[in-house]
Amino acid sequence: MVVKVHGKIARVREDFLNKLFRKLVNENQVVVVENLAVKNMVKNHTLAKAISDAGWGKFCTMQVQS
Repeated sequence: MVVKVHGKIARVREDFLNKLFRKLVNENQVVVVENLAVKNMVKNHTLAKAISDAGWGKFCTMQVQS
């Protein structure tokens, strides 16, 4: 049961990132991503969970597919 929940969360997160990425690409001519030191940002314990949950690494590795 836990595996099903984790799988659903992963699919929902990936779907959201795909929709957001596609929207940004369609609406803008240039998309620039800043190279952030996420490892250092996670050291802030009050923001660590939110930063880790955001999926920045996956978002930055996405590519435009025509």
